[in-house]
Amino acid sequence: MFAIIRHYTYDPAHHEVIDTKVRGEFRDLLSTMDGFHEYYWLETGHGEGASVGIWEDKASADLSTEIARAWVQENLGAYLTAPPEIMEGGI
Repeated sequence: MFAIIRHYTYDPAHHEVIDTKVRGEFRDLLSTMDGFHEYYWLETGHGEGASVGIWEDKASADLSTEIARAWVQENLGAYLTAPPEIMEGGI
């Protein structure tokens, strides 16, 4: 098993739209991928959020990072104030 944690910072005025898109559209997209186990989203309401994704293996997790990068850029890029910080490792 492999986990990825991503920490995002964004304009807090848009926290509701970000929360809705991530919990709905993005989680639904990831859940169709091979190797997917779990995905959690923590939205603080204060311009920060973090996700935890659990994957079968590193290859699945790496693919999710590429998909996340493209999806976030297209759907949330205008709201972000910095690139996400990413931590990953075996669990």
